[in-house]
Amino acid sequence: MVKCRPGILLSNLETNIKPKFEILQSIRCSESELSELIANNPTILTRGKSSIVHSLSVLKGLVGSGDEVGNLVRISGWFLSTNLVKTMVPNVEFLVGCGIPLEQIVRFMYTYPRFILKDPEMIRRSVEKADKMGVRRGLKIFFHAVRVVSSMSNKTWEKKLQAFRDLRFSEEDILRVFRQAPPVFSISPMKMKRIEKVVLATGKYDISCIINSPTALCRSIENWYKRRLQVLQILETKNLITDWPSFTTLRRMPEREFFRKFVAPYIDEVGLVYEKTVAVEGKKREAKCVSITQTEVAKSSGNLCI
Repeated sequence: MVKCRPGILLSNLETNIKPKFEILQSIRCSESELSELIANNPTILTRGKSSIVHSLSVLKGLVGSGDEVGNLVRISGWFLSTNLVKTMVPNVEFLVGCGIPLEQIVRFMYTYPRFILKDPEMIRRSVEKADKMGVRRGLKIFFHAVRVVSSMSNKTWEKKLQAFRDLRFSEEDILRVFRQAPPVFSISPMKMKRIEKVVLATGKYDISCIINSPTALCRSIENWYKRRLQVLQILETKNLITDWPSFTTLRRMPEREFFRKFVAPYIDEVGLVYEKTVAVEGKKREAKCVSITQTEVAKSSGNLCI
């Protein structure tokens, strides 16, 4: 913190630093939370006491209570290190004017705090691009469209469009994806290519499956694709299934249902593979199959439904 803001060492502890900590404690931040907040956002200590008080007041006027202000600040200290009057306030007013309900904006402030603190001109340009892409302002998805656009420079945006073209998405397909599921545009080109490779390697699905179900690109490669595809490959190799589920069915199928249909009846054949893929990336937890009782496994045995 001192390395980032060495000027803090010149501040008077009693008259400058301590009063600011007292203000933050008033919104029910514990000592550990305060330490983390300041360590991540040392700029807070360089702001005047009146500026911090004003920011808290602005936030309270928006979210309605001191407790909620505390929750917001704990999520992102940027709310106290940024001039809200020049960023958040005009952005909220502009987005409301675009037809986005205030309740939706406030709700997403907890999930995407930095978005609402962006430069207002950038938000306006993002809205214009979302409009040009054909996203209707009255839809709930409009907020996400603007957010996704605002997260990328023009150069990055063009690279993302090219990544879709490389996957054989037509220009119409790209527009459809953005209008229906803009968060898909947050997926990196590298991940998109890896998913294409994993899916097509099965020989059961082609690129049209991904084009027709683009949200499938949001799925985890290790914890979703490889787990399910490995299970199905083993079952087919052992002649335990003859047909694979359609790609759309596979994408929409909840984890518990997949377990009941393709793992529980063949627990001896695929149980270990399923558990290992669930525990990938260092997650020291058992597979969801542990929650399935032995009775359920026995009941599912032999009842494969594709």
